[in-house]
Amino acid sequence: MVKREFSLEKVLRVREVFLDKERNHLSRLNMNKRTLEEKLSSVNKMIDVKSAEMNNLINEGQFGINDIYNKYIAVLQNDANSVSKDIASVDNLIDLQQLKINKAYQDLKVMEKLKEKHKIEYQAYIMAKEARENDELNILRKGVSDEDRLY
Repeated sequence: MVKREFSLEKVLRVREVFLDKERNHLSRLNMNKRTLEEKLSSVNKMIDVKSAEMNNLINEGQFGINDIYNKYIAVLQNDANSVSKDIASVDNLIDLQQLKINKAYQDLKVMEKLKEKHKIEYQAYIMAKEARENDELNILRKGVSDEDRLY
């Protein structure tokens, strides 16, 4: 049986490549999010450490350095807020990327269904063609009967 190529095979391959690229982009966004979450965690730990240091100094009776600690903790709080905003924006990008991936996946599935339909139709065509050829061969093998020769 001769294999006939799906005419939209290149489109199918392009959609597969596009889906892979979108998935790669999503994985990069997720890595960025994890990095930002780690940064936020380290900043929060630093805030806790500096707050504990400041409280220890206060308990020891050293009050002159409180302003410096308070300013440093405020800077760390601003950093933490900034990182939190960055995480929120990356979350939005991840949601949008997920929608893109779903759309690309649906497009790919449409092409795969078309390819499957094409394959089934081509198989039906080949089977019908073989059936016609077999009928012709049977007619030729039997020859023309005497009744048919009178016409």
